[in-house]
Amino acid sequence: MNIFKLTLRKKFLLALVAACLVALVPTILIGWQVLESGKNYFGRAYTENFTLLKA
Repeated sequence: MNIFKLTLRKKFLLALVAACLVALVPTILIGWQVLESGKNYFGRAYTENFTLLKA
């Protein structure tokens, strides 16, 4: 009784899901870094402009 019998279709789908997960992790990390750096840049620019205009 072989419960985990993998046909060619199941192996292909498993490989496809694994490849998508491998590609998704770096994409999420890079996107997070880009968003954080943009948030820091625009936050700093806003506070700098705000303090210059109020002075």
